Parts: sequence; C-alpha cells; structure tokens
Amino acid sequence: MVVCRSKVDDVSADDGAQYRAALGEWSQFNTKSAKMGALRSLTFTTIPKIVANPTLDRRTNMIARLEEQKLLLNDPNYIRTTRTWVKMNGKLTPIDRQHRVLPWWRVNPDGSYVFFVRLGSKPIEFEKGKNAIAVPSLDKIPLVIDILMTAVRNGELDDQLAPAKKPPTAARSTQAGG
Repeated sequence: MVVCRSKVDDVSADDGAQYRAALGEWSQFNTKSAKMGALRSLTFTTIPKIVANPTLDRRTNMIARLEEQKLLLNDPNYIRTTRTWVKMNGKLTPIDRQHRVLPWWRVNPDGSYVFFVRLGSKPIEFEKGKNAIAVPSLDKIPLVIDILMTAVRNGELDDQLAPAKKPPTAARSTQAGG
C-alpha cells in the first residue's frame, strides 16, 4: 500500500494509526528480518583450497605448444608473445616479450617429413628408440598435430610427459650449522 503524504494528512486518526503501524512493520521487516530470513535459506561452507593438478597442467601446456606448431605451419614468421611485469622507476609496468618458436618437424632426404614433440629441449620418445612420427607431406602435419592433441587430452601421452615434472625437493633443516 503506497500512500502519498498529502493523503495521510487527510485521513482520520484511525486510518493514520493503521498506516503508521503498517509502515513500522515494513521498516522492521525490511532491515532485520528480511536479511535474516534470506540468509536462513542458504547453506554456508568454506572455500575449497586450490589443488594443483600437475598432470592436467602438463596436458594443457602441451596442447598450447601443439597449437603453436599449427600457427607456425601457417606463418613461418610466427613469434609467441608473453606479457611480463617488470619494475621501472619504482612502478610495475607490463612488457610484451617475444619468444621464437622452433619447428617440430624436419625434412627427410626423400622429401617426406618427420614430426617430433619437444619436452623442454629434448624430443619425447613415443616408443622404445622412436622419438618421431613419419609424415608423407607438409600438408599432413596439421592432421598429425590434431591426433596428438586428442591423445594428450585423453591422457595417452601422460607417461611421456611425466618427466617434465620436477622431482620433489627435500625439506631443508633450519638449524644453524656450527
């Protein structure tokens, strides 16, 4: 019920009392009980901690690198750009840095191609003693990259990507040697 101020002045004493009572109930409901009533309907819990998943991180990183190889196939001058923050004159400022992307394929003497996957600076070994994939022509390399990306998503290369993780370091004691 919305009542203008001018109409409140014109109403009888009983109507004014009812209006003030309704207004009092509304303001009390609006401030305290509305907040508590709404909050009572919620279930509270704690925020879960972010848990690192190194396997998923390695897969995501490898898929990003394979995507870069596709970009490098389309544009031989492709350069990866990353943004870092450096302190200049006492203030943090963003700087874009360019990184050269090396091709993961080579040409065989017979004109066919060999595609390999680098993990760091070394090619990974798919099978014992075999660290490359034979590709008949350059236009088939994107298909090989798509197959490798699917294999990475499905976890088929987790064993080959596992050496990328750093071994856990032993906790050092804080005792002073003397």
